[in-house]
Amino acid sequence: SPVRQHAYAAEDKLGVNVIGAINGDGYSHDVGEPGGLLIMDSVLCHPANGFPYFAILKDGTADIRYAHESMDDVKEAVSGFQIIVQDGKSCTYHNKLNPRTCIGIKADGTVVMFVVDGRQDPDSVGMDYPEMA
Repeated sequence: SPVRQHAYAAEDKLGVNVIGAINGDGYSHDVGEPGGLLIMDSVLCHPANGFPYFAILKDGTADIRYAHESMDDVKEAVSGFQIIVQDGKSCTYHNKLNPRTCIGIKADGTVVMFVVDGRQDPDSVGMDYPEMA
């Protein structure tokens, strides 16, 4: 279902005010199952698939980790497809232009999210990984 429906459901169930929401990992169109790691409130909801993941740790800080790294201190997590910047430098390859969702962590710990539309040439063609980086 669309991201906005998930945001509305969170508002209703949790009594929170959602001010923004983005899509996370890929998923199965048949059953809506996540494609990779999903941890919610410290509960493993779906196992890792070998891809890196974005996490909110139990101490409230954010981290981006490779799939083999520990999940013991993770409160919330979702897989992604590619780490595109590490230590302030691009570490990716050219690929096709597509819509993209990107999450990053600035040096001061601030989490930034970036979404680019695509597949609507000529108005919006998306980006490849180096452009996102």
